[in-house]
Amino acid sequence: MDVVPANPLEMLTHSLSSDSMNTELLSQRAALYLKVNKIDLAFKDINRGLEINPNNPSLYLVLADIYFAMEQIDQCSASLMKASEIAPDDARAYVKLAELSLLLGNHNLARSFTDKALDISNFNPDAYYVRGMIFYDRNDTASALKNFLLSIDQDENHLNALLQIGEVYTSLRNPLAEDFLLTTVNRFPDVLRARYQTGLYYQEMEEFDKAIAHYDTILTISPDNKYALYNLGYINLVNLEKLNIALDYFERVLQVDPSYIDALYNKGRTLEEMGRLREATEIYREVVRKKENYPLAIEALNRIDVALR
Repeated sequence: MDVVPANPLEMLTHSLSSDSMNTELLSQRAALYLKVNKIDLAFKDINRGLEINPNNPSLYLVLADIYFAMEQIDQCSASLMKASEIAPDDARAYVKLAELSLLLGNHNLARSFTDKALDISNFNPDAYYVRGMIFYDRNDTASALKNFLLSIDQDENHLNALLQIGEVYTSLRNPLAEDFLLTTVNRFPDVLRARYQTGLYYQEMEEFDKAIAHYDTILTISPDNKYALYNLGYINLVNLEKLNIALDYFERVLQVDPSYIDALYNKGRTLEEMGRLREATEIYREVVRKKENYPLAIEALNRIDVALR
């Protein structure tokens, strides 16, 4: 009896062992290699695929993703344009070109690419999501929200659109934010970004117990998540005034990322609140050494200097 491969990468490798000329399988495996940062193997599969069929747009789409991961933007754009030339009725390249244009700050070009994608078919949740991001980048919240909602109308599990709707409603202090964020967490329980954004919502709404619960859940999955650790420190320092707990969280952040300047500053702030002024002074001085233009640390040093006279 044949052994069934245990994961998608093994499944694709197993399929390619009996169908080595299948360029779609090669493009899919290359995409998986890219996800685990095996760029050399991804390139190898794409080059093999292009040798077999230089007119497969899927290969150029993955090649564009590889170039983007390598920060080779011109090559990324060229690969996407090649995909659109080969398959002008395939909207995928236009959506990716829109995303790339948006990242480069060219809103008009990004919008034109989403228009092309939607001209091919008005059923395209990714195109509506990217169009929403274009409007959001322009601070046109109403138009952004309209497009994000169109995206989830077409794909109720569009993660990025759900998160952006939650973010927009949070910025508007609209209670619908909670519904969308909790829906996202329930549908994607292992997506840390969803839990983090939900924690931020509750933190902003001053529902600190709920915020802490979400941050704690993140830490059960990713114990070194510096953003959850930092926010737990901040809540304990500013909102709950539990200084020993706050100090512990900020120290944990700095163990993970010694360059996290805000965590370093708030460690000093915590020590100052505890009355440990000389220790706080050393921390504030370290903040200023690492970042000269950090007004809060400079103000703190001046404040402590007056207190110690």
